[in-house]
Amino acid sequence: MQELFVCLNHGVTEFLDRQPLAFSDVGVNPIDFPEAPALAIPIALKSAGLEIKDIARFEINEAFSVVVRIVEQALGVSYDRINIDG
Repeated sequence: MQELFVCLNHGVTEFLDRQPLAFSDVGVNPIDFPEAPALAIPIALKSAGLEIKDIARFEINEAFSVVVRIVEQALGVSYDRINIDG
Protein backbone atom coordinates (compact mmCIF):
# COMPACT_ATOMS: atom_id res chain seq x y z
CA MET A 1 0.00 0.00 0.00
CA GLN A 2 1.30 3.42 -0.94
CA GLU A 3 0.84 6.40 1.29
CA LEU A 4 1.29 9.96 0.23
CA PHE A 5 1.96 12.49 2.94
CA VAL A 6 1.67 16.08 1.83
CA CYS A 7 2.62 18.69 4.37
CA LEU A 8 3.41 22.34 3.92
CA ASN A 9 4.37 22.89 7.56
CA HIS A 10 7.81 21.64 8.56
CA GLY A 11 6.77 21.65 12.22
CA VAL A 12 4.19 18.93 11.57
CA THR A 13 6.74 16.59 10.00
CA GLU A 14 9.02 17.09 13.00
CA PHE A 15 6.13 16.48 15.43
CA LEU A 16 5.16 13.25 13.69
CA ASP A 17 8.81 12.24 13.27
CA ARG A 18 8.13 11.48 9.62
CA GLN A 19 9.59 12.69 6.36
CA PRO A 20 7.25 13.19 3.42
CA LEU A 21 7.61 10.92 0.43
CA ALA A 22 6.84 13.98 -1.65
CA PHE A 23 5.25 17.35 -1.36
CA SER A 24 4.26 20.27 -3.49
CA ASP A 25 2.81 23.68 -3.16
CA VAL A 26 1.19 25.89 -5.72
CA GLY A 27 0.36 29.55 -5.87
CA VAL A 28 -3.06 30.64 -7.04
CA ASN A 29 -4.97 33.88 -6.93
CA PRO A 30 -6.95 34.17 -3.69
CA ILE A 31 -10.25 33.80 -5.51
CA ASP A 32 -9.02 30.46 -6.92
CA PHE A 33 -7.93 28.95 -3.58
CA PRO A 34 -10.31 25.95 -3.86
CA GLU A 35 -8.36 24.76 -6.92
CA ALA A 36 -4.96 24.64 -5.19
CA PRO A 37 -5.13 21.03 -3.88
CA ALA A 38 -6.22 19.76 -7.31
CA LEU A 39 -3.14 21.42 -8.78
CA ALA A 40 -0.71 20.38 -6.01
CA ILE A 41 -1.66 16.70 -5.74
CA PRO A 42 -0.50 15.67 -9.25
CA ILE A 43 2.82 17.48 -8.75
CA ALA A 44 3.48 15.67 -5.47
CA LEU A 45 2.49 12.33 -6.96
CA LYS A 46 4.75 12.83 -9.96
CA SER A 47 7.72 13.67 -7.75
CA ALA A 48 7.07 10.44 -5.82
CA GLY A 49 6.80 8.42 -9.04
CA LEU A 50 3.11 7.72 -8.42
CA GLU A 51 -0.20 8.30 -10.17
CA ILE A 52 -3.73 8.93 -8.93
CA LYS A 53 -4.59 5.26 -9.48
CA ASP A 54 -1.82 4.24 -7.06
CA ILE A 55 -3.49 5.97 -4.10
CA ALA A 56 -6.27 4.13 -2.28
CA ARG A 57 -7.41 6.95 -0.01
CA PHE A 58 -7.18 10.72 -0.07
CA GLU A 59 -7.58 12.99 2.94
CA ILE A 60 -8.41 16.50 1.81
CA ASN A 61 -8.24 18.52 5.01
CA GLU A 62 -10.19 21.58 3.98
CA ALA A 63 -13.03 23.50 5.60
CA PHE A 64 -14.75 24.19 2.29
CA SER A 65 -16.52 21.22 0.72
CA VAL A 66 -16.10 22.69 -2.75
CA VAL A 67 -12.38 21.88 -2.53
CA VAL A 68 -13.16 18.17 -2.29
CA ARG A 69 -15.61 18.41 -5.20
CA ILE A 70 -12.96 20.13 -7.33
CA VAL A 71 -10.43 17.37 -6.55
CA GLU A 72 -13.03 14.74 -7.47
CA GLN A 73 -13.80 16.35 -10.81
CA ALA A 74 -10.37 17.66 -11.80
CA LEU A 75 -8.44 14.51 -10.90
CA GLY A 76 -11.13 11.90 -11.50
CA VAL A 77 -11.04 10.64 -7.91
CA SER A 78 -14.30 9.00 -6.83
CA TYR A 79 -15.93 10.33 -3.67
CA ASP A 80 -15.58 6.96 -1.92
CA ARG A 81 -11.78 7.42 -1.89
CA ILE A 82 -11.80 10.88 -0.29
CA ASN A 83 -12.10 11.67 3.44
CA ILE A 84 -13.18 8.12 4.27
CA ASP A 85 -12.84 8.67 8.01
CA GLY A 86 -14.57 12.03 7.98
